[in-house]
Amino acid sequence: MTTQRERDREQAIEELEKLEALIVEQSTAGTLRPLTIQARVRSIAALLVEEPAMKARACPFCGSTSRSLCSDYNHMRAWVECIRCSARGPILCEGPEQEVKRKATEAWNRRVVEY
Repeated sequence: MTTQRERDREQAIEELEKLEALIVEQSTAGTLRPLTIQARVRSIAALLVEEPAMKARACPFCGSTSRSLCSDYNHMRAWVECIRCSARGPILCEGPEQEVKRKATEAWNRRVVEY
């Protein structure tokens, strides 16, 4: 049985091969798009970089530790939501899935006033 890490690595290798083909194709056609390539490289890097999961703090409104890290169907937007009172953190939608989820957790953990 393969682990999630091994599956991510295999997926990253496949994506790198596709990216290589894309670069060759666009170079030959004279339509090389650096921003497209940069975005693909970042998503591949996210598969290879192993970051420890960040833990969301308790809800600032009700104090509940029952929170959910939510995302839309294609995992391009993410937010943290309190299960007890339904408070939501900011909805973030930039970058690869893991990066968006990390940023959503960071935004939830950020407090305007720290006591």
